[in-house]
Amino acid sequence: MTKVSLSILLLAGLGLTRVQGQAPTDVFEKAPPGVEEALRDRVNGFYKTWTEGRFRAGEKFVSESSQETYYSIQKQKLEHCEILRIKFEREFNDAMVTVACKGKINIQGQELDSTLAHTAFWTLENELWYWTIKPVRSAPSPFGEFNYANVTGSGDLFNPDTGLPKDPKAVNQLGQGIINLVTIDKQEVRLSSYEKATALVTIKNGLTGYINLRVVPDGAPIGFFAELDETKVAANGEAHLRLTYDPGTNKAPKETAWVRVSVDQTGRIFPIKVTFAIPPEVEKQIQKSRTGK
Repeated sequence: MTKVSLSILLLAGLGLTRVQGQAPTDVFEKAPPGVEEALRDRVNGFYKTWTEGRFRAGEKFVSESSQETYYSIQKQKLEHCEILRIKFEREFNDAMVTVACKGKINIQGQELDSTLAHTAFWTLENELWYWTIKPVRSAPSPFGEFNYANVTGSGDLFNPDTGLPKDPKAVNQLGQGIINLVTIDKQEVRLSSYEKATALVTIKNGLTGYINLRVVPDGAPIGFFAELDETKVAANGEAHLRLTYDPGTNKAPKETAWVRVSVDQTGRIFPIKVTFAIPPEVEKQIQKSRTGK
C-alpha cells in the first residue's frame, strides 16, 4: 500500500488545527464513572508509542477495521502529546478526542516546528477503546472548519462508506488543493523607472479561516514601497498589495526587483517580479544602437 504522509492525513482526513486552548472535557457530557478514565488511559497509551518512536506497539490501540490505515501512515516521532478535549457520542460508546502534539509538520517540502491539535475518533469495542476511522466530509483545520467539497476534484477522493481515501496518493492532492485556495491575481508587474508609478496586486483567501500575510521586497531601488492594506485576511476575504515607486531625480534604468508574499498558515510564498520601464527616448537610443537606424 502506498505510504500516506501523517501531516497530510491529519490535515485532510482527520482534521488539523493550531492549538487555541480548549476545555479538557465537555461539561455537558459527564461520562459514567470510569468511562472517561478508561478512554484517557488508552489515548495516552497510544500517543506514548508515538513519542517513544515505538510505532508497532501502537497497533494494539487501533481497531481491526482501521489497521490498514494505521499501517499505511508514514510514521514520525512526536515530542509530546496531551488531551485537550473529549466529546462523547452514541451513549458514550464513541468519542471524538482532540489531542495536542508537539512535533514537525511538512508543508511544501519545509519542516516546521509547531504544536498542532488533531481530532481522532475512538470507539468502544469489547470494553476497550480503539483508535478508528470515522467517515467524514469536513474537519477542523488551521483555517477553520473545512469542507472537502470546496476543493476542486475532491468529490471522488473518499469512499462514502468508510471516509477513507480511495487512493492514498489523492490525499496529497487534496492537501495541495487546500493550499491552493489562497490565490494572487498577478505575479509580474511593470512600473516606470523615470516617473511616479503604482501597481495593485490582489490576494484572495478562499479558505474557511483567516490567514496572515507578510511581504518582503528584494533588490528594490530606493523609492520603492510594497504595502498591504490587510495583513490578517478573513475567510473568503482579500487583501491588496500596493507597489509604488518614486524615482525622484534618479531617472536611470533600474534592474528587476522581486517582492515575496508569504502565507503563514500554509507556508506558501508568491514571488512577484517587478520590472521598470525606461524613458521612451532612452529606448529609442538603445534601439538605434542595435539596428543602426
